[in-house]
Amino acid sequence: MLKVLFDISMLYIDNLNKRGIYYFTFNLLKHLSKYSDSIQIIKYPLTKLAGFGGTINIPISISTFVKELNKYNPDLIFIPHPRTYVHVFTLLLVSKPTNIVIHDVHFFISSASIFYKFKLLPRYLFIKEIINSGENVTLTTVSNFSKLTISRHLNIDPSRIIVIYPGIEEIFKPINRQEAKRYVEEKYGIHKRYLIYSGVISRDKGVYDLIRTFYRLPELTKDYMLVLTGPLEEPEILRVISKADSVKYLGFVPRTDLPFLFSAALAFVYPSYHEGFGFPPLEAAACGTPVIVSRIPVFLETLGNAAIFVEAGDIEQLAGAISIIVNNEDLRMKLSQQAFRRARMFSWENTAKRYIKLWLEMIK
Repeated sequence: MLKVLFDISMLYIDNLNKRGIYYFTFNLLKHLSKYSDSIQIIKYPLTKLAGFGGTINIPISISTFVKELNKYNPDLIFIPHPRTYVHVFTLLLVSKPTNIVIHDVHFFISSASIFYKFKLLPRYLFIKEIINSGENVTLTTVSNFSKLTISRHLNIDPSRIIVIYPGIEEIFKPINRQEAKRYVEEKYGIHKRYLIYSGVISRDKGVYDLIRTFYRLPELTKDYMLVLTGPLEEPEILRVISKADSVKYLGFVPRTDLPFLFSAALAFVYPSYHEGFGFPPLEAAACGTPVIVSRIPVFLETLGNAAIFVEAGDIEQLAGAISIIVNNEDLRMKLSQQAFRRARMFSWENTAKRYIKLWLEMIK
């Protein structure tokens, strides 16, 4: 039986910081448990401080970890994210075959501060050197676009990078529209027809562009609403939406409420500038919600013809796309069907099978 030590550090972060990497870790672990007849998963947190703060904190003793490793004696170590230097030291010190996931290298191309980029860069450069210097470490990522950017920015041979798509959680499925509308009205007080964005509230995700665009469409602000939900990364954005009732920020909402919010919405709008994979548009698509996204390579890759694409940062294009989708019910129905079919291509069961196959190949 294959024994895999699975780093569960990301599962220790709190609700408000749960983002794509958390759900990647949670869902992969959940679906791997279905194959307990052929694989033994050893859940082990390499660090319990694997959230979004700290640069070189090393909250566990490396020697303690090595002793623990000898006790468990796994065939392979799986690290689903390179968040702390503990993960770098693990790659350096442990001779076991190791699979590490780099989801993206957004900090190279985003508008993040220089401090943030310098905080992240050293650990990724360490990982690059470890991967390039030996065959014991296998790197996986979440899209062909991420593979391209990782290879380019970290100078890693693309043949050393394996793409395994994540899946979409089963909770994301169409809900009867009238039932969803009643739920949203009763719980969130939303009585108008609305467009929705769900994800990190930041400029890099195009949220500021979306709010500005909505205000430029006075024919919409009277009869429609823009609903925002997700962790607040840039609080100053809230000052922009405080001027009108037509934009409503719900903050953190239970994940189980998102299918209701998506199913009751006219469309899901996500004009992000940078993504490694981009869960939210596909989660909305799985609910049969028409999707408008930015024309960035990863969305062209994952969504295909199942969305309306606009250039990132182009307010005029975004306004045009919103107006078209609001006023064209036939288009909404067509996009709804295409989005639903497209999202079905991404299943966690397939992801788990792909990882098990890879791990068996690694230990041969």
